[in-house]
Amino acid sequence: MPSAGVRGEPGQMRALFVLTPPESKRLIAKAVARLPEVERARQDGEIAIGHGATNVYVVEEIFGECPDRDRYLMYQGLGEEELPAFIRQAG
Repeated sequence: MPSAGVRGEPGQMRALFVLTPPESKRLIAKAVARLPEVERARQDGEIAIGHGATNVYVVEEIFGECPDRDRYLMYQGLGEEELPAFIRQAG
């Protein structure tokens, strides 16, 4: 059913996608991992990725795994020693 006031051309296809939060994070991570800047840094430079649930997905997409994944996902900064950002150099 078209939205109010929006009409497509005859034969025009429309689609609505609804993603769960983990699916959204994975989709964002896949896109980030394929950025030319990220691919170049992975080959020739250094990559530093900060804390956060979406960033864990980015690390997984770029490197295949994220060490201490659960700690990065659950980190709240409540009296726990701060985890460093994920850093990896090429080579």
